[in-house]
Amino acid sequence: MSKLPVALGLYSVRGTLFSDMKGTLSKVKDMGYDGVEFFGPFSVLPQTIKDMLEELGLGICGWHVSLESLEGVNFAATVAYMKAIGVDNLVVPFLNGDSAQEWEQYGKRMTAAALKLKEEGMHLGYHNHAHEFSKKFAGKTAWDILFDNMTRDVFPQIDTGNGMQAGMDLLAELKKYQGRLRTTHFKPCKAGAPEHGHDTMFDDDDHDLKAAVALCEAGGATWNVIEFETENTYSQFGGARLALETFKAALA
Repeated sequence: MSKLPVALGLYSVRGTLFSDMKGTLSKVKDMGYDGVEFFGPFSVLPQTIKDMLEELGLGICGWHVSLESLEGVNFAATVAYMKAIGVDNLVVPFLNGDSAQEWEQYGKRMTAAALKLKEEGMHLGYHNHAHEFSKKFAGKTAWDILFDNMTRDVFPQIDTGNGMQAGMDLLAELKKYQGRLRTTHFKPCKAGAPEHGHDTMFDDDDHDLKAAVALCEAGGATWNVIEFETENTYSQFGGARLALETFKAALA
């Protein structure tokens, strides 16, 4: 069993999060999650979120934010909001480009934002989808180009299922970034399953989960994060609950 706490990526229960935040968070706690990772607009007062989390006994392992929210005039407001809640891990969840030069520029912008956040006692990560591993320029993946142009101040928030969908060698990537892993998204993935391989669970998918989680622990991770996004077989809450159950069972 992993020693790390497990958070739910709240995109998994996006349907009710902003219409009934406290009710949604309460259900997440009842499922057995230790914490949550937020996403989306800063539309709820930070003290309200902090109070909800404290009342329910949930930690917060991070927030998915746009790169633009960490640049220019937006930076100060974003930092103030996150500090008021107690968030120290910010993660850019999506970038895309059609040339190596675009990915190089993203890397430089990410590094600049990370260095500013570092001064505030905060950390910046990047979360992958499938395209970072499927897009290649002169034989190099967009993912490698991006991280070749970022300093170690940016951590990779590897989404296991998204990467595996594109043929990523999960264990090799986790080994490559030892010492830089802060949070990792675990998403079920099985070749041939519906929804790009994601309509499955950890007890019947392609993860070598024990090896992956061990590498995360050894590599500096502070949280494991579960994300379950499909709604083909399971509801949002049903999928989130079963994903945690099968995750824990696979590590037992």
